[in-house]
Amino acid sequence: MFQVTLKGMAHSPQDSHAVEDVLQYRLNLSHWTEVMGQLEFRDAFVVGVEIPANSAPEFTPALQFLRAARRNLAAGEYDAVVSVCRQALDSLAVVVESRDSVTTARASKPARAREHSKLQRALALFESVRNYSHLAHHVDELGRPEIYSRREASMILTTTCTLVAAAMEW
Repeated sequence: MFQVTLKGMAHSPQDSHAVEDVLQYRLNLSHWTEVMGQLEFRDAFVVGVEIPANSAPEFTPALQFLRAARRNLAAGEYDAVVSVCRQALDSLAVVVESRDSVTTARASKPARAREHSKLQRALALFESVRNYSHLAHHVDELGRPEIYSRREASMILTTTCTLVAAAMEW
């Protein structure tokens, strides 16, 4: 959905008042790249990352966190995106840690990285994203929160979403 909010002042001989209108236009992903180019936006591409719709019930909390993170990204609440993604990853950890495939992959992890299986590499990515998003729940030694940009929030959201989808097959 491409949306533009127009705000302004309407003037007449007797009155002036604020006006606002929202224009919405549905675009598929291939057209987004065209729109971004026409707006002289940075060189970019649009990738659709799906939040799985049909899943086992144990994945429901993680999926709910992902939907909340998507809403936060749309609202410009980038710190909240990372924080909620961390919750999604924590929820996912509860589900996958007891799976035989994950237990076996962790127990049989070779010392040499090039000998790791795809699942072992995915688990390493999972732990890295969890580690990166850890700061979203804490403050520094001066009591200040960690601040995340749109780019960082997008990175964590897309990676978290993909990890949740992948974990359904672990």
